[in-house]
Amino acid sequence: MSFPPLMTPICGRPMVPPSGSRIVGGKVARPHSWPWQVALRNRKSHSVRCAGSLVDARWVLTTAHCVDQDPVGSNWLVYTGAHDLTRLENSRVRYSVERVILHERFDLSNFDNDIALLKLTTPVHWDSFVKPVCIPPPHYQLQAGTICTITGWGMAEGGKRPLKQASVPLVSLATCRRRDWLGAEFVITDNMMCAGYEQGGVDTCQGDSGGPLVCYVGGRWVQAGITSFGRGCGLPRKPGVYTKVSAFTLWLVDKMVG
Repeated sequence: MSFPPLMTPICGRPMVPPSGSRIVGGKVARPHSWPWQVALRNRKSHSVRCAGSLVDARWVLTTAHCVDQDPVGSNWLVYTGAHDLTRLENSRVRYSVERVILHERFDLSNFDNDIALLKLTTPVHWDSFVKPVCIPPPHYQLQAGTICTITGWGMAEGGKRPLKQASVPLVSLATCRRRDWLGAEFVITDNMMCAGYEQGGVDTCQGDSGGPLVCYVGGRWVQAGITSFGRGCGLPRKPGVYTKVSAFTLWLVDKMVG
């Protein structure tokens, strides 16, 4: 696999190996094993609203629906290297946001083009616990059934919010579009991808939006999707729907380099 020219040799290679995984139905992640995962917080709120991923020293990838209600960069904070959100305010790895870039054709009615970039005011310092994820080449396709990993701080019990991870298989668009799966009320476009088990039980959920779905390809973790929406959490034949990153690789390069 060849990567866009702005991708660095360190992308997709965590220093702390992820633990084996078979965050609804998931398990607590090994701390710092997903070093591109970041938490997003609006300065007007006391809680984390969404997640994102580092794709470069100055750039965070997330969904448009996470930030479209307040697209003012100075109103956002990005936390890197976080594991347990209950300790977030003590973190020294907090970055201000200079600019929010929403996709020009984002459609909130059906979540098409659900992608956004946050430009940080200062570059992130790469270390053992903070590294970027790899971005796939334009229109790169992964086969249905490929097992990938989702990570997030979503719905949790008892107030504890450590980062969780779970493995999910990719589901073909043809299957995801079937009436007996997600249902006719959901429009699944070519800019989306689906992942989950037919029997349900493993899924992203509220609070996971904007986080990465990553697949291990050629010795690197590549971000194939961004957590976008779904019907319930972990229901049978209701896979999670993700923004398909490879459909926007050229858009990302244009915004980050331009």
